[in-house]
Amino acid sequence: MVEMSLLVPGDSKAVYRMLTDYDHLDVVNPSIVESRLLGVAEDGANLVYTVLKSCVLFFCKRMRRVEKVFERGDGVIEAGIVPEQSDFTWGESMWKVSSEGKDSRIHYRAGFKPGFSVPPGIGPVLVRYALRRELRQTADRLSRVE
Repeated sequence: MVEMSLLVPGDSKAVYRMLTDYDHLDVVNPSIVESRLLGVAEDGANLVYTVLKSCVLFFCKRMRRVEKVFERGDGVIEAGIVPEQSDFTWGESMWKVSSEGKDSRIHYRAGFKPGFSVPPGIGPVLVRYALRRELRQTADRLSRVE
């Protein structure tokens, strides 16, 4: 599980809009190379498809992911991976965006289990490091919200 809290300059509503612009998530996250809204599930969740490319040391992998994304209101976005349509056997994430003066506080929590093998020597510590690096890049991109 990875958890981060970030303060970025900019309006929280604009940050939230970027995080829920499912056809353009590549603008927010540098590891996303493709994203699109597939539709709405019977339970009201948005079905969101993404293709990610991530590298840890010498190991790079393209991964596809379908998530059921719930916009809970009050700045909260929760998502769960649909394993049968993804390269992950399990995963969930939560974004909480709130105003803090003229800035936006972003709280992020996520965990996942890949459905593929990771080469020996690349353990959870390095994967968490890569995730944190990508989150810092995401925060940098979100700080440029207009």
